Amino acid sequence: IGVFSIRKNEVQRVVSVKEKNDKYPVKQLVRSGMKNIYTTHPVGFSQIMRDNNVYFLKRTVDPPIRTFSLIEYPDKHLLISTSNGLMEYVEGKGSADIKTDIDFSSMRIFDMKTDDDLLILATNGNGIYILKDKKLYQHLSVTNGLSDNNCKKMCTSGDTIYVSTDNGLNILVKQNHLWNISEIITVKNGLLSNTVNDAAI
Repeated sequence: IGVFSIRKNEVQRVVSVKEKNDKYPVKQLVRSGMKNIYTTHPVGFSQIMRDNNVYFLKRTVDPPIRTFSLIEYPDKHLLISTSNGLMEYVEGKGSADIKTDIDFSSMRIFDMKTDDDLLILATNGNGIYILKDKKLYQHLSVTNGLSDNNCKKMCTSGDTIYVSTDNGLNILVKQNHLWNISEIITVKNGLLSNTVNDAAI
């Protein structure tokens, strides 16, 4: 039902500038290097603004487009996954579509991480894509060991990535500049369910 701010134990719903009563499921929140806060949701990509300790949403991209995840990469550049593929937003300058040798227009990218010059994308139904210079560098799916192609969130720690899927938690380890599946944690290891939504260190 939206974004909420909590200040001195007071809860306030963050509303849109244009529609005061709009409700929207929030996909992701990110604070940029310039200390601005952005959110992705089904009707756009918005910046969370503040005026006298009152927070409100300002739609950043028009026309409205469905968005899923975002990451700052590189500095001052926000990379956003949308229903039309990947889009880049440069703070203060605007947005533009990003062309890669993989067509992401029919995929939902639920999470994105970086590894030096690599961009790692967790998709819903197509596994994990790793790009270098906007070109495919590596693709992980059930065909080469991933427990499920429905990937949700990723948690990184050094040369290890924990991938939440609908069929367990996959642990990826980087060896010789490539990511490999080293272990899959499921109910056999004590999880209450194989459906994992997120993980944190």
